[in-house]
Amino acid sequence: MACTLVGINSVTDCTPNQGGIVKSFGCKLSDITSVTITAGVITNFTMASVGLWEEYVYDGDGTANFNQTGSVNNNRFSNEQAAFVKFKGITAAYVDAANNAKDCCDVVFIHVLANGTRLVQGFEALAATGAPERTQNRNTRIIPNVNTDTTQNEARMEFNITGNSNSFTLTTDLDDAAILAL
Repeated sequence: MACTLVGINSVTDCTPNQGGIVKSFGCKLSDITSVTITAGVITNFTMASVGLWEEYVYDGDGTANFNQTGSVNNNRFSNEQAAFVKFKGITAAYVDAANNAKDCCDVVFIHVLANGTRLVQGFEALAATGAPERTQNRNTRIIPNVNTDTTQNEARMEFNITGNSNSFTLTTDLDDAAILAL
């Protein structure tokens, strides 16, 4: 991308901007055959077949987040992308989900922010419509944790979804129904 500076003014009103993510949708990168981009926003995913996106509704305790931290090594920019979500309790289904998730090397997640913005984690930003490429610096994958904790706290399963790319994520304008219909 060419160097362009864009002015930003976040002090235009007193509207609170709640952080965090409220839900996510995930699939394997290999399930996406093409991405349609219009004016820098993903407007469609072409999938290998229907019904490949999974919906993740996690604890509403304010701990779910998705952070993108840029860094420079000499003159080389990279972006650490890390999402954290947790699901209360431990069940056989949670343990099975954790065991299955740990084996996925390239995943794509759409994270829904509290303000409705949807960030797409798991592939390099594309300038035009086409097949997505995996995150170049480190595959995006799920690192699950299953924690009993102590009697003073809550047992839980956690997903850390991490990868490292050359750019920040793209957004999508697809709503929940459209994602699940793909």
